[in-house]
Amino acid sequence: MDYQDSVDISPGRLLRQTIFSILVILLAIMLCSIVSVLTIDELCHSEIERTLPLYPNAELVSQQNEFFRPRAMGRTYVVMATTDLVADVSQWYRSHRLKLARQGQDASGRNLTPNGLATVSYRVSEDNVTGQTLIYLVSECAYN
Repeated sequence: MDYQDSVDISPGRLLRQTIFSILVILLAIMLCSIVSVLTIDELCHSEIERTLPLYPNAELVSQQNEFFRPRAMGRTYVVMATTDLVADVSQWYRSHRLKLARQGQDASGRNLTPNGLATVSYRVSEDNVTGQTLIYLVSECAYN
């Protein structure tokens, strides 16, 4: 009894299978990359919103971001204005940062939360022309 292989191994079929396999691999790489970037962007956004929230009832003066959306992946510069006093705004941000620091510590004062992806900073000053308080917020996440 002779054994005959019924598999077609013609050059045309091998070429089609190779091209199909390469396309599937490229599609998987692209899909994985897109999901990774979107996941990191969302992680950055939620961390920035938690660690450096927008001051309540302040008006947006300007906003500049260097990636998909503001206050997420990349760098973001935000300027806000409020009629509240500089001291009140500064105290609000200090209190918020202190509250976050206390939430991340155990009874002995050890830091329980690891450093996140985002670096945030703020500066508060008075606008001499309008008398309003200007709030400068800078965030950077998964950048460089």
